[in-house]
Amino acid sequence: MAANIYDIDNWAVDTNYKTHDIVKNGDDYYYALSNHTSPNVGPFNTTYTFANNYRNLWGGMTTDDNGDIKPKFVWIPSYNFSVNNNPRVKVIRFGDGYEQRIKDGINNILLDIELMFENRSLIESMAILHFLYVRQGRESFIFRPLAPYAKNKRFVCRSWTDSQNFYENYSIKAKFEETPS
Repeated sequence: MAANIYDIDNWAVDTNYKTHDIVKNGDDYYYALSNHTSPNVGPFNTTYTFANNYRNLWGGMTTDDNGDIKPKFVWIPSYNFSVNNNPRVKVIRFGDGYEQRIKDGINNILLDIELMFENRSLIESMAILHFLYVRQGRESFIFRPLAPYAKNKRFVCRSWTDSQNFYENYSIKAKFEETPS
């Protein structure tokens, strides 16, 4: 639907949406999880009933463990990711080479993940880039890393790089930093 990541249309009734289309509803943005036509009556809802089956049609927002409504990163990265673990530790050194180590803070081991999203279509790349752009490197969001770290956690993304490999083939590299808030 959108021609770029800056001009996003409001959700509309009785509209055909394709997977990864971006819509705005109120102050929040949502991303189509599948091809569908929105119902011919409002209001906007992320889940619809089709023949007594519930389908999640939109991603982008969720309720976290604290009951806060947070943005949710819904795209699955490529499998070539790396995780840096750098526990924060305070060290007190004594004479004769002795030292004492204690953890620094309650959350002293926060994940630092380098993710790749390779060989993506233009529309999927636009959705990923839009999500990161809207957060502006400061707003935390929910993301579920791949195993063995598979648990919803809060992250920020302060830097990312995108490249066009060839027609309709894009790659994005992003650094997700876990944050306690």
